[in-house]
Amino acid sequence: ALVSVPHTRFVKLTFSDREIITTEDHPFWIGRSCWASVHPYKSNHNYHQETSVQQLKIGDKVFLPVENKWIEVMSIEVVSQEQVMHTIELESGDNFVVNGILVKTEKRKW
Repeated sequence: ALVSVPHTRFVKLTFSDREIITTEDHPFWIGRSCWASVHPYKSNHNYHQETSVQQLKIGDKVFLPVENKWIEVMSIEVVSQEQVMHTIELESGDNFVVNGILVKTEKRKW
């Protein structure tokens, strides 16, 4: 299912070959073999997690499964503006690919 939620705070992640605007608590699969977000407290507190989401930092590498490569996070910039963000809710599994990058689903605890 498509889930659309208005937000007022985002992050722009700049990689070696692309940019993406996302919520600060959305987890990405990184080269330390874990899920990581810019705001791991929110990721762990608000969503069901099988393993604890770690801190996403400049220099971390996120996975692009279709291209079978890793790209480095070059910068993390806070963006404050009201915008509707979209994610998907899966019947099974806990991850999907968006903009080429492997990300985790977000199942709210409430």
